[in-house]
Amino acid sequence: MSEPLARVHSFLNGPPAGSLDADGLVPGDGTVQLPARRPFDTSLADALTRRRSAYSYGAGPLSTQDIAHLLGWAAGPQRVTRGHRFNMAPSAGGLPSLDIYAIARDVAGVPAGVHRYDRSAGTLSALRLGDPTRALRSVLVQPEFATRAAVVLAVVARLDVTLAKYPIRHYRTVHVDAGILAQNLYLVAASAGIACCAVAGFDDAAVTELLGLDETAFPAVLFTAGPACS
Repeated sequence: MSEPLARVHSFLNGPPAGSLDADGLVPGDGTVQLPARRPFDTSLADALTRRRSAYSYGAGPLSTQDIAHLLGWAAGPQRVTRGHRFNMAPSAGGLPSLDIYAIARDVAGVPAGVHRYDRSAGTLSALRLGDPTRALRSVLVQPEFATRAAVVLAVVARLDVTLAKYPIRHYRTVHVDAGILAQNLYLVAASAGIACCAVAGFDDAAVTELLGLDETAFPAVLFTAGPACS
């Protein structure tokens, strides 16, 4: 991140509000192969009508099929044109401006911990293993999400690939890219009956530490998900 942009980013986010509580998390490895995303059984009109932000979630875990459906349709591969891969969430210049991390608490078949999503392979690779509840409570302005959601998805903006092509003002468009992806997540969740909520209230520095990001990337938005209340 360039020095002028780092100053702007620091000013907008303010000083760190606390510190990451990583107790119970250990370095992890291993990969979970997600199943193929299932076909949609609702229309776009139905998804738009049912779209909601949920602050309460039902009991029990999400399944790997739920996660595969949510991530695959919202952010997975869409097409390859002239050797370039496009994803379901469009981005400025078709660049891979966003990464997604899954902080799993209660997902059947996915070990609790912090995982990085690979769109091309349809996999989750473990970075940290263990119950992430305390870590989530320490990074969220509304810590109640930490004990309610089955998974928290972190949408991370990458400046290493975007600023290599565009000038520094692209800092604005990576947030547009993140907003498009968040809307995709909302609509896919609505179609699948998954409760969800976009979250902007978090400690930037603590989430950066939790995900192990370097200075070329920053968390743009978090997205909580879990079973819908009956």
